[in-house]
Amino acid sequence: RYIGDWSSDVCSSDLAHMRNPAIFLKFFINDPLTDDTNRNDIDTVSVMKDGEYLYFRITTVDLVTAYQNGDTEWMNIRIRTKNGGETDSLGYHYAINREVFSDGTSSVQRCAPDGSFASVGRAEYFLSRNVLCIKVPLNVLKLSADNYQIEFKVNDNISDSSDVLSFY
Repeated sequence: RYIGDWSSDVCSSDLAHMRNPAIFLKFFINDPLTDDTNRNDIDTVSVMKDGEYLYFRITTVDLVTAYQNGDTEWMNIRIRTKNGGETDSLGYHYAINREVFSDGTSSVQRCAPDGSFASVGRAEYFLSRNVLCIKVPLNVLKLSADNYQIEFKVNDNISDSSDVLSFY
């Protein structure tokens, strides 16, 4: 079943130099805050599901950069589920792609309130040019064909993933 497309047209071109005028800090800082560390400029995200899997198709403006061993912030998907219980400090239950393996799989990790992560399974991924496809077993996320309500965020190269402001 097709769930929908999300496009970041509003902010896609802004990622080259993410600027936050930090209005609440204007009285203390004269220059806007600037983040030039972006790597993969996410363009669109499509999500689908069937009876066993949740599928993500992520496109980027340019070619997706190669995964570097040990990089826990490469093309992550954070997922919150309706029945997920305790969340991390950002409100998510799962993180996908914090570890990427050479066999075409990546990690699905449970987020804990203390900021730690525990592996709960693996997802399959396929990368071609500017498209990353990820196939996640519903049961690893404690979801089913009838219970699949999620909220998610796709991000790349977040400087401090424990700080919600790093996502904006």
